[in-house]
Formats: sequence, structure tokens, C-alpha cells
Amino acid sequence: MSELDVRLTVVEVCQCEHLTYEAVVEIVETGIIHPMGDEPRNWEFDTQMMGVLRKAHRLQRDLEMDWNSVALALRLLHDLEIARAENARLRQLLGH
Repeated sequence: MSELDVRLTVVEVCQCEHLTYEAVVEIVETGIIHPMGDEPRNWEFDTQMMGVLRKAHRLQRDLEMDWNSVALALRLLHDLEIARAENARLRQLLGH
């Protein structure tokens, strides 16, 4: 854990991100984020999850995507980041 370990409840997440409770539950159910806790009233969200949630919300809002499409887009973006990093590493090894 980082030195600053901030955790938010589901109610605080809804307030911070201007999302409905139902939307946050759907985001979790699609696997976009994985809060700590066994049920929504006990969920806790850390700062890393909040960053992912913000990105997901922007995609959903700006591109008018459903949450399943957002989950897929985030996975593809993550895979692209990994591929780019691997490409950069291989270029460095080849001296380019």
C-alpha cells in the first residue's frame, strides 16, 4: 500500500463521480473495478480504482457506451499499453 491509503465508500464514490448507486453496482458487476468488501454497503474503493472508474465514466459518457463495452474498451487499452511497453523494451534491446 502507498503512504496515503484513502478508501471511499460506495456512497462517497457516487457523490465524487456523480454516478447513481445502480451505475456503480453495474460497473463492479462488469468487472471494471473490484472493490474490497463482500456486498455493496461494505465496499471500499482505493485511489487506483477511482482512477479506473473516472476513465470508465468518461468513456461511457463521452462515447455513449454501455458498461460492458466500456469494460472491453478498457481491457483493449490496457493490452495496447502492455504491447507498446514491450515494443519499446525490444527496440531498446535492438539498439533502435
